[in-house]
Order: sequence, then C-alpha cells, then structure tokens
Amino acid sequence: MLLPAARQAMARYDLPLAERLARAAVDAGVEGGRSLLADVLLWRGRHDDGIALLSAEPPGDDHPSERAARARLLYWGLARHGEARATLSIPTDEASPTHALILLSDGRCRAALDVALRIAEDETESVASRLWAYTAAVSANAALGRTGAALRLADTGKALAEADRDEIHIGGPYLRMAEGYALLFAGRLARGRALVDGGIQGAVGVGDHGLIAAWAGLGGVIAQLQGDLPVALTSLREAVAFEERQDPTGNLRLHLTVLAGVLAMTGAVAEAQRVLLRADGLATPVRRLFQAQVETNRAWVAACAGELNRAAELAIAGAAVARESELPCLEAMVLHDAARHGAARRVWQRLTELAAEVESDLIAAYASSATALAADHGPGLAAVAATFAELDAPLLAAEAMVAASRAFRATGAARQANLAREQARNYISRCPEIARRLGLSVRTVNNHLARVYDKLGISGRAELAALFAAPSAN
Repeated sequence: MLLPAARQAMARYDLPLAERLARAAVDAGVEGGRSLLADVLLWRGRHDDGIALLSAEPPGDDHPSERAARARLLYWGLARHGEARATLSIPTDEASPTHALILLSDGRCRAALDVALRIAEDETESVASRLWAYTAAVSANAALGRTGAALRLADTGKALAEADRDEIHIGGPYLRMAEGYALLFAGRLARGRALVDGGIQGAVGVGDHGLIAAWAGLGGVIAQLQGDLPVALTSLREAVAFEERQDPTGNLRLHLTVLAGVLAMTGAVAEAQRVLLRADGLATPVRRLFQAQVETNRAWVAACAGELNRAAELAIAGAAVARESELPCLEAMVLHDAARHGAARRVWQRLTELAAEVESDLIAAYASSATALAADHGPGLAAVAATFAELDAPLLAAEAMVAASRAFRATGAARQANLAREQARNYISRCPEIARRLGLSVRTVNNHLARVYDKLGISGRAELAALFAAPSAN
C-alpha cells in the first residue's frame, strides 16, 4: 500500500507526505521504494540526498528503475550530464522516457522523438511512462517545427490522462507545458498565454514551488515575445525567486538570463548586466536545448547597451548552435532577433529557408520581416506589421511599422511615413492591453497568494522573497 500512496502524494505535489511514505517503503524493503524516494527528493530539490540514497547500493542491470532515477538526479538535479548519459547507456529496445527526455534536452530531437513515440504508443507501458513519453514527443515535434503533429500528440496524451480517472500523474502539467511551447512555436501566442494562465493557477493551488517556477518561466518567454514586458518581468522574477529556493530541474540560470534580456528590453541596462553576470556565475550549465535562447537574451543586453554589432554576432552565434542541434524553430527566432539588431541582410535567406521547412505562421512572419528589412521595403514592412498584430505580437508589429515609416520617408512618401508612425503608436498601446485582458486571472492568482501570506504570517511578496532567502530547515 505504501508505494501507490506515495506516488499519489507526489502526483498531488504533497512532497513531504510522499517522502514519508516512500521512506517507510524503503525501510520495509518494498521493491521500487528507493527509486520512488529518489524521485521525490529530485522534485524537492534535494539532489545530493537522492544520489546518496542510490549510491549506498548502486543500481545494477536488474534495477532499471533505480538507474533511471539516478540518471534523472544526475542530469537535471546536479547537471552532471555525462554521468547521466553513461548511467543510461542501454540498448535501444530498453529505452525509457528518461532516455527520451535526456535526448531532447541534449537537442537531439529526432532521436528523442523515435524513443518517445515507441513508448507513448505501447499500451503495455504504464500510463505514467506514456505521459512522460508524450511530453518528450510533443516537445521534440514542436522544436522540429512539426507543430501540428505536436498539438495532436498533446491532445492524445491529455485524453490518455483523462481516461485514467483513478490516478493523478505528476507528468500531466509538464505535458501541458510542452503543449504551450508548441503553441508558441506555431505562433498561437494568445492560446499559449491562456494555457499558461491556467497552469499557474493550478500550480499555485497545489503550492509546489518548482511547478510554479516552470509555468512562470514559460509565461515570461511568451510575454517577452509578445512585447508585454511588465508581465514578462513579473513572471521571470517569480520563476527566479522560486528556483532560488527549490530548483528541481536546473532552470535557474536559464531564467536569470531571460530575465536579463527582458530587463535590457525595458531599458534597465545596468540591472540587466548585473543579472546576466549573476547567471554566468552559476556553475550549472544550460542544457543544449536552451543555449540559443540564452545567447539571444545575452544579445539583447549588448544591444540595449548600444553594442548593436556585438548583439548581432551573439544572436547569429546562438542561431548556429540551434542549427547544429537541428532546432529550426529556435534558430529562426534567434535569427530574427539578429535582424532586429541590424543584420537582416545576413539572415533573411536562411530565415526564408526555415519558413519553408517548419509549420509556423510566426516563423513565416519572421522571414517576411527580415526580407523586408533587408530591402528597406516600406510596403512589405507595413504588411508584416499587420501580420505580427494578428499573431498577438504587438511589439514586433510596432517595430516593423517604425521601420516602414523610415523606409517610406527615405523614398519621399511623407504621408505613408506619417500613417505608419501613427499605426506604430497604436500597436505599442496594445502591449498594456494584453495585461488588462488578463485582469481576472491575475486577481485569481493574487487571491491564492493572499491565502499563502495568511498561512505564513507575512504581508506580501517582499516578505515572501525574504522568506525564500532564509536558510532552509531541509
């Protein structure tokens, strides 16, 4: 009875209870107890304790669940990636969801997809394993630009979870996050933002810091792309605050770097540089799947300090990393940032190739934008501004329309230039409107936080941050 009870406590994010039950299972000699306890310690951010547990009696070939748990702790908890891969050096026919997720994090999306689909479609596998496999498959398809397939797989995975009515699975929210990234890459930003809003409410409801941070990080990335920089800042600051306390999957450095990029975009250059320096001082490496994202945010810090040439070079270097890893959607996003930093003539052809390769209205718009910027073509820039507005990315729309105004003025078309400038102002005004549309959900989250403050005997976020900074009893 102990193992199912511990799994359900973990799935409900009652991690202290899950740990007590799993420890009781270990003490009773229950098979599978050690691997489950190691997973609970991973989610609690106590990675050294988990490794110590498994190192007391290293798992052999006859304990695949313990080997997989050890690999998860090494890879996501301690960032000892090489050791994690060596732990899982297993034949293809024994591959696990952990294997698929590590391949994904290494940027090997095609290999990850092959492993994940085999598990996801195998009805003899447990529902929990299949859900993690669907998570890997959705993420891999999304990163490869197969966004339609990614969203269909997300629906299939969610239906599988809903059909298993007697169980709650800890992988369920992460499958929905993978769906969120698929929506982002497809250019369905409003839907992605709505998904994140629901995810954050659910995470606050269960009170798990790591889950809140993961949702907040995704929300910050989408808001940054849309140009809703105040919400991006709030989301990323929240992700960082939680991950400083509990970082089960090693995303603190990534989220600090994205926060630095957003700060730079708001003009807070000195603070952005301090945050970036802090991120670079962390020993934890950023996984290859996210390296291009890190470099493009580093480029924004350089750009907003006036170093446009360096910013363009950083973005182009980041795009090269994405290309080497066969991550076309990320490559396109970073190349478009390079175009925004003045390198449109260097990147428009590759963006055109990528737009033909992937299934994404957003990346098609990136290609049109870079092409029009390279040609300094006013009508083309005005057209792509309208496309960005339809995709719910008003900051990109405003930038394109400002560029259109300059192009029109250079050809003596003063009337079109003035109209474009006015339209750019309208697009900028839409950025705060996005936040206002989310007013109800923001109030809902604030209500949850108010109950947390009451339980903890504190008065607001400042004291909450101070509490996170206090030494942990754990």
